[in-house]
Amino acid sequence: MDPSDQGLKRVLSLLHDYGVAFVKGAPVVDDEVGRVGGRFGYIRETLYGRLWDVKSVPQAKNIAYTSLPLHYHQDLL
Repeated sequence: MDPSDQGLKRVLSLLHDYGVAFVKGAPVVDDEVGRVGGRFGYIRETLYGRLWDVKSVPQAKNIAYTSLPLHYHQDLL
């Protein structure tokens, strides 16, 4: 088994058992979230696009662009 497959198996097991898993050591490059997320399954496009960058912007109108905590959530059910 490829080492990356072992990591995927571990993350999927944590998701199954606890509903959350943290991925460490992924490169900080464009679309890495999409690449890693694509290993879990299909990434569904929304009206915001394929991916959404959450970042802090001064005087933001949307909570996604503030430094306020953004708790676990699902935008689409």
